[in-house]
Amino acid sequence: MIIGLFDVILTDEQLPVLTQTNEFLLREEVTISRPDILVDLLNQLFCLKYRAEEYVYMLAVNTAMKPIAFFEISHGSVNASLLCSREVFLRLLLCGASGMILVHNHPSGAVEASKEDLGVFRKFVKASELMGIEFHDFIIIGKEYCSFKECGYFDK
Repeated sequence: MIIGLFDVILTDEQLPVLTQTNEFLLREEVTISRPDILVDLLNQLFCLKYRAEEYVYMLAVNTAMKPIAFFEISHGSVNASLLCSREVFLRLLLCGASGMILVHNHPSGAVEASKEDLGVFRKFVKASELMGIEFHDFIIIGKEYCSFKECGYFDK
């Protein structure tokens, strides 16, 4: 299975288009049925648990939870990263995704959700409902990982 890392560029007419910046050959087809599958994959591809700054990645998926594309959404500082819903949903719509999973790392290794993490999570819950795109999980990677779905944040 081949999965791509994509970005959005602007045409001469200032229209956004997807462009593939890298591709990864996986040994087998992947279905993201549990958070640990995605965490392992992201650590293999992007070494997220070892990064010195915060990175935010998004996995766009189809209705069968098969990966469509990875996107690096943000590269921040040691304890912060900017995450705007406009850029996330632009990418989801351009690739035809029906769902998404947002993942970011905490360079400190701690996976407890910060006040900022909770605020961003709530914003994306509301935005995904309005856009009709399933928000499957919000995952923090550190020494371990914290899946908001597993921790019950989606039920609150």
